Amino acid sequence: MTLGFDTLYLRMFSPIIILFVGVVLTFVADLRKNERNPLLPAMSLAFFISSFIALFLSMTDIFPYSDTVGVPDSNLSTFHFGDFYLFGAILALSAGVLVTLGSWYSNWFDQDQGFFYALIQLAVAGFIILSASENFIPLILGYEILSIATYALISLKKERKSAAEAGIKYFLVGSLSTSMILFGTSIFFGLTHSLQLSTVGQVFAESDQQVLGFLAASFIFAGVGFKASIVPFHAVIPDVYDGADYSIVNFLAIASKNAAFFVLAKIFLRGIMPPFDDEFQNTLAIAITIIAIITMIIGNLGALVQTTMKRFLAYSGISHAGFMLIAIVAYVSDDGQVDAVNGLTLHMFAYLFMTGAAFLVAILVSQSVKSDELYHYKGLGKTNIFASFVLAISFLSLAGIPPLIGFWSKFYLFKAAIESGYYILAIVGIIMSAVSFFYYGRIIKYMFADESVTETEIRSFFPTIFGLLICLVIMFGFGLWSDSFISFSEDILADLLS
Repeated sequence: MTLGFDTLYLRMFSPIIILFVGVVLTFVADLRKNERNPLLPAMSLAFFISSFIALFLSMTDIFPYSDTVGVPDSNLSTFHFGDFYLFGAILALSAGVLVTLGSWYSNWFDQDQGFFYALIQLAVAGFIILSASENFIPLILGYEILSIATYALISLKKERKSAAEAGIKYFLVGSLSTSMILFGTSIFFGLTHSLQLSTVGQVFAESDQQVLGFLAASFIFAGVGFKASIVPFHAVIPDVYDGADYSIVNFLAIASKNAAFFVLAKIFLRGIMPPFDDEFQNTLAIAITIIAIITMIIGNLGALVQTTMKRFLAYSGISHAGFMLIAIVAYVSDDGQVDAVNGLTLHMFAYLFMTGAAFLVAILVSQSVKSDELYHYKGLGKTNIFASFVLAISFLSLAGIPPLIGFWSKFYLFKAAIESGYYILAIVGIIMSAVSFFYYGRIIKYMFADESVTETEIRSFFPTIFGLLICLVIMFGFGLWSDSFISFSEDILADLLS
């Protein structure tokens, strides 16, 4: 049976529709102010799982696509529901599930539970919208839905000075980043008279337009670079992490950062497509190479000297933004395209669960000892063996120890850099990965070799433990059987090039 145009739209947008319905119903259910409502996290989780089911059902009968949703000419379509969209939706919904499980028993949102879970669902819906976008308008709209929701989330505990300060900083810099993205988009529109991502590459095919095209790409890169924690746009990120609650910071780390890199991939991998002339290719590659190297160095060296878990994970995230930039550089070379996409998609997926696991353990510790200091992790291996084991696996994977998933994602990133001829990127990446062994290993030593500095029991909650189990299975499972993901990644590359 052939689906009608309206039915097709309804089916493909069903994951987003479910989340928007969830936002409304979550607000309605939040009637018992000043009291904890155990129904709200359960509702949020139910809507994320329902959206997951709708996502896979929508892709089953119609996939693969010979056309995209919008108008008959796929080059003029507004949305494209292919493998790349599927990957983005999986990232978004997985982040929503992990954040909901981690915040289930949080004492931070007793008076604002409804707002918290509704905003998380709204932000995830924004991520899915930008994942499907083939046009700058829905791309920016989805990105802004996610961004505005995060501004509100950070400032949710308005009576707390640190949260209000973090919210103001994030909002001001976020507003500037949005302005830069819009300015870059307007330049592309002026050059191409189109807002389609597929027309962006035309700018660089004309030698007289390449300078303006490079300027437009630079503004968009700078705008997105803020939420991606790319140096030099990273400055407020450690302060924002420090001031917000762990559950919110968890979402910023695993969802907002991945959304930012998804936007970069949409524009630089799908929109600005190689091959270019040698002069432009060298200019683009050198510029991003320098930024990637500086990002890796500052992120890793900054993590070495941190004494609190939030700032530690903030600088860890900055370093991994540098690793992911390797894929953007390698993609401009025909030889490095396959491994660039393999490395980028696998590392985005891996980073979500590696960092998500670290934040889930940090939530348990902070709720028990009421502190963010790293020395409170001393002796954790003796007081909560499961949480300490998962945190150790998370850090080993982030450092790139085989056979965990983090090793394979870095392997493909470094392989892409070598195959495309950017050896300096691979060398710096390997050196910085070696540096990361020290600061990740220091906390592992705290947990298993040092005596505890507190007698407080580190309590475990079933939803958080379930989230940790999911992360553990992903880190081991996709590490041992990474070929299954690489097969999907190759489909994503074909979708990007279609």
